[in-house]
Order: sequence, then C-alpha cells, then structure tokens
Amino acid sequence: MPDPLMNEVEKFLACAAEDGLVEKIVESAFVMVTDAHNPDLRIALEIGVAILFEKPLLIVVPKDQAAMLPRRVRELADEVVEMDGLNLSHPLNQAKMIAALSRIIDKLKRKGAPRRACLRCALAAARCTIPTPMSAKSWKH
Repeated sequence: MPDPLMNEVEKFLACAAEDGLVEKIVESAFVMVTDAHNPDLRIALEIGVAILFEKPLLIVVPKDQAAMLPRRVRELADEVVEMDGLNLSHPLNQAKMIAALSRIIDKLKRKGAPRRACLRCALAAARCTIPTPMSAKSWKH
C-alpha cells in the first residue's frame, strides 16, 4: 500500500526541482526564511540547503510567535528578526530588517564574498519591499 506521506514528499521534491529552489538558494548570497516558526517541507529544505552551502541564514518571525521557533533553528541562524507581525511597512520592522541585513552584508564582506554585497542588492535578493530610509543611503553599488 502506498505511503501517503511519501507521496506528498515526492510531489514536493518534484515541484521544488521544477521551480529550481535549490539552485536559487545555491546562487544566492544569503537565505531569508519567514515561516520557520511554522515548519513544513519547503522551510526544512531551504534551511537545510542554506546550511549545506554555508549561506548566511536570516530568520524572520512574528514577535508573538517567536517562542514557536525551534531552538536549533534559532541557534543555526545568523540573524533572527522578531517583528510585530510581518508588516514590512512599519518603520520599526524596517529598521530591524536593515540592521540584520547590514550585519549579514558585513559578514559576507569579511569572508570575501564573491558577490558585491550592498543593502539594495540584499533587499532585492530577499524580494523585500522595504523603502530604504535616509540612514541607509550610504550603501552604494
């Protein structure tokens, strides 16, 4: 009798392969995960690939659900940003994201990252729509 869980895993892996999820992570400068407090196969794959390829890992979690973030995920993350909701238009959340991304970029620069690291590139890579505040104008390509 077929195992329904294995069928779901196989479907997910086929979809992830078709989407090029692993290749996208391998090519990225860092990995940002927004649902690590609510894990599923996609989150497990993203975190696992980030670890295997030594990508900086940024975890974004709603403050009211931060306690649900697994301890080991928190330990493995380079940065954990706890936000009031996941509202990226809120100035305090923007400031937290910019600070975390800045620390990740500094770490990439110290490691001699092959890609040029700047805040604008990091935000674009993360597909964030955070308007860059005045304090971040010093970041240039």
